[in-house]
Amino acid sequence: MNLLFTKPWLSLLLLPLPWASEWFHFSTPFTFLLSCLALIPLAILMGKATEDISENLGSGAGAVLNATFGNACEFIIALAAVRAGLPDVVRASLTGAILGNTLLVMGAAMFLGGIHRDTQKFSKVAAITGATLLATAAIGLELPGTLMGSLDDKKDDQLSLVVAGILLATYFASLVFAFVTHSKHYSSHDQETKSDSSGWPLKTALSILLVSTIAVVIVAEQLVHALKPTAEALGMTQLFMGVIVVGIVGNAAEHSAAVIMAMKNKMDLAINIALSSATQVALLIAPLLVFSSHLLGKPMDLHFSAIELGSIFAAVIVVPLTLMDGESNWLQGFQLLAVYAIIGSVVYFV
Repeated sequence: MNLLFTKPWLSLLLLPLPWASEWFHFSTPFTFLLSCLALIPLAILMGKATEDISENLGSGAGAVLNATFGNACEFIIALAAVRAGLPDVVRASLTGAILGNTLLVMGAAMFLGGIHRDTQKFSKVAAITGATLLATAAIGLELPGTLMGSLDDKKDDQLSLVVAGILLATYFASLVFAFVTHSKHYSSHDQETKSDSSGWPLKTALSILLVSTIAVVIVAEQLVHALKPTAEALGMTQLFMGVIVVGIVGNAAEHSAAVIMAMKNKMDLAINIALSSATQVALLIAPLLVFSSHLLGKPMDLHFSAIELGSIFAAVIVVPLTLMDGESNWLQGFQLLAVYAIIGSVVYFV
């Protein structure tokens, strides 16, 4: 596995695995597994490209670019579900993406990055700002959900459109904050920032990130075809499939990039990737899906289930507590992973 990270182009040999499964008529769960393995080379390439971009533009810009390209896959998968008339699956996958980034990814990054270190430091201002944005998004997702059971369908749709517009405005305001008015807080504070001779130039890194994202979309399409039959074969519910499985798979590439950066002691970049991806899902992807659903003639509202809302609320409570001092350790990461495991257990048994 170490060879795949030191020679990332060799990892491309894993890409044909999903199609090999079809050619040899393997079982659907095995095809699903091979599709997951095929994401490994793309995760490695996206991680290296993001690292090199951050060395040129700063950790904030690198994280936002990584989240944007990575969430493109999430958006495409969710849009396909909207067209298929599956709004419940879309909302579950959005919930899974938020939980995956804030609890699973950040937890894994803190845990694996902190195993051999006393503490890891990161920008407290950038981290708390990201956590506050997440709380704002949670309010935008939760309050409509508490009201929509008592409103008629027309008012449900109107309320969803208004809230979606507010969330979009908040997202673009956060970009101005990060890149214009308070950009100094988003420059790297990582302890090990020297680039090595194998670093890619900015244009090369951007091109590789773009091509890798397109490849993720292609592999993800193969994986999604095998997702539902695999869930049925393994006895998974539709809620578990959306919140946990799709939430992890849809963002696997940038998830891996954050963990890799943390293990290299580049915690600013790791935290920024996790928070940028989570807030982008809540403040950009969710509103765009609401507007797109109306354009497609299949309106989707923001009426999340009680379990989904409770899970997001739990993440909003615990994440800021781990970020408030600008330092992390392996125990904090373990605690985030524990919360994610508790939520996964609840969702599985519902």
